[in-house]
Amino acid sequence: MDRIGRELHAVIAQRPEAAELGEALSRFLGSLVPHDALRLHCANPAQGLNVGALSVWHGYEPGLGQELLLSHHRGEDPCSPARLANAELPAAWVDADYPVFRAHGVGCELRVLLRDARGVWGLLGLLRAEGAGPFRQADARRLTGAIPLLISLVRTLVTSHPLAPPTAAPLAGVIILDGRHRTKAITPAARQWIDLLAAPGRFGPPPWTAEPFNVGMSLAVRRGGATPLFCFPPISFGRWVTVQGQPLDGEVAIVIQAAGLAALRAFGEWFGMTGRECAITEELCTGAAPKQIARRLEVSLHTVNSHLRSIYRKTGADGRDELLAAFGS
Repeated sequence: MDRIGRELHAVIAQRPEAAELGEALSRFLGSLVPHDALRLHCANPAQGLNVGALSVWHGYEPGLGQELLLSHHRGEDPCSPARLANAELPAAWVDADYPVFRAHGVGCELRVLLRDARGVWGLLGLLRAEGAGPFRQADARRLTGAIPLLISLVRTLVTSHPLAPPTAAPLAGVIILDGRHRTKAITPAARQWIDLLAAPGRFGPPPWTAEPFNVGMSLAVRRGGATPLFCFPPISFGRWVTVQGQPLDGEVAIVIQAAGLAALRAFGEWFGMTGRECAITEELCTGAAPKQIARRLEVSLHTVNSHLRSIYRKTGADGRDELLAAFGS
């Protein structure tokens, strides 16, 4: 496992595109659990079980991938992240009786929830084609043994990107979905955001994931409750970005915009910051000086400065200006 970890971290250091990382993950994890295809959905503890801010696919036929995502959004998934979150061993497999698999000639899929003491960091799926041997409990245990390594890889992937955005952010963009979850209208600013996601060097998902993502947002809004919110790290759009669904006169609006302080909770989780460190970062974004922060939080100036050193060390920021640039401050 140590050797696999070193080799995969070496791949991450090369800033791979999603397809390249998927191929490398499949190759190295294949020595633990043989499989024919792999998918990795990255999440963040600040977003609960909303798996989907980043994804890696290797070997999945696009039609199958779309059906799996749509099944999940419709609540038809027999092995959802919520089910795995409540299991002692966060792993299970779906066999060939699953209608989506029957339709696409799939034998089975082993899924592992990437979780630790902070929360859920993603979901890994390994697929075997029809006719291949089924997954066993021993496979699940071997794969769960790789959870710490996989979480480390995901966090390294996200936090290795520069904090300061390279260019100014587009205006907020809006995509309107009709009652059948189809795109009815899209603003020029939304097209700019989509182009950023597809730009060279970005860690963007396969284009065919866009439709299931929109359907998932639309369904979540129409179910009521909290509006769905995804926070994308700079590896996707070049800066921290929020994508949120909102009801709009019987339709659904998906709003894409620079995140600002809305990214703070997710940012803190990715970089391993404490609650106090996040609170101090929020105060910095208001323009407060360390002495003001000490008074507001009722702690000593020494304590504030100690937290600041820890924040800069964890994030790799050279100082206040570079840290605040991540939030557009």
